[in-house]
Amino acid sequence: GIQTAAIAAGGSEPPGTNKTEEYNGSGWTANPTLGTTRYSSFGAGTTTAGLISGGYLSPSRKDETEEYDGTSWSEQSDMSEGRYYGGSAGTQTAAAVFGGSKGGSPPASTATEEYDGTNWANGGALPSETFQSAGCGTQTAALSIGGRTGPSSTALTGVNLYDGSSWTAGTALPAGRKTGSASGVQTSALSFAGSGDPDGCVGFDGSAWTSNPNMATGRALLAGAGASVTSGLGFGGYNPPGN
Repeated sequence: GIQTAAIAAGGSEPPGTNKTEEYNGSGWTANPTLGTTRYSSFGAGTTTAGLISGGYLSPSRKDETEEYDGTSWSEQSDMSEGRYYGGSAGTQTAAAVFGGSKGGSPPASTATEEYDGTNWANGGALPSETFQSAGCGTQTAALSIGGRTGPSSTALTGVNLYDGSSWTAGTALPAGRKTGSASGVQTSALSFAGSGDPDGCVGFDGSAWTSNPNMATGRALLAGAGASVTSGLGFGGYNPPGN
């Protein structure tokens, strides 16, 4: 969604939740629940045409996809493999999900999958395995920001740009960031919070990153929405000892 019309769906309300809530720019209201309880999912779309896919609920990674029409969630075609903790971009009928944790060795994925409103298809692979990254943009102009490559690896500064078929390296972040969030489009984006820089926020104009005011509350594992570098939204997350 955007700063004045966003949805929070699922999440880690131990052990997980199917709750959804809608934000109107000033307050949150309860919405119909998801069909599949999960957390760390991929999200895209708007409050009247939303999309959620993947995620995790012990003991398994999820591949289920659900669409939201402003009134209720309905199950759609599954992703090709269960993944979570990755980046996503786009709309309900033109979405992309990329990277994420898939289990096994290596635990992170390079895969990109594209959704057309009905089916999933393979897209161009990321240059390297990445999970706990953030994503934003559109299916044909997406950003993959930060993350890490393995359980013991440090936060990455790497940024990659997608054109609908392949990924290319973009300008690196000023500091490594994982479990953060992002909002906006490829030429006007925000990257904020996460492990490594829990209250930091930087803006991207398509070629360079600039410092922005810090978030009021440092956190990781949060969600994000927004249309541009001047209208971001961050919500939820983890700031020990609470959410």
